[in-house]
Amino acid sequence: MNNDTPFQTIVAYHEAGHAVVAWALGMTLDSVHAGDLDGEVFNVTNSLDLLDPEYLSTADEIKIEKKALVLLAGELAEIAYYESTEQYVDTFMSADDRLKLGYLRDRFQRACSTVDITDSAIESKVDKLIGKHWHRIVAL
Repeated sequence: MNNDTPFQTIVAYHEAGHAVVAWALGMTLDSVHAGDLDGEVFNVTNSLDLLDPEYLSTADEIKIEKKALVLLAGELAEIAYYESTEQYVDTFMSADDRLKLGYLRDRFQRACSTVDITDSAIESKVDKLIGKHWHRIVAL
């Protein structure tokens, strides 16, 4: 991440946040891409579209929570980078991730009885994961 523009650096930290949190949660990744203008982590969705909110098992709820944690990890890795370097870029990469998180919450929050996928619960858990694995995010 040394010779990148400030925006490329943010993209790299954002995608590294997704990837490292997915890894820490035991999720399988096919690949991670951080380009000049955007990035993407491939294959962290565990077929959530196939789940019926009326018939969720505990294992299904854990998959939903993991997906929510990974979605928010990019944004919180960006914030951690900003706080650690005091270098700010005027845009966050996470608008699409927040939309996906909102969809996930709208679809499943009422049906989840064993996990909490509210913003505050997910943010708290991701903050802890980012802190614990920050050295891995920086290394990517």
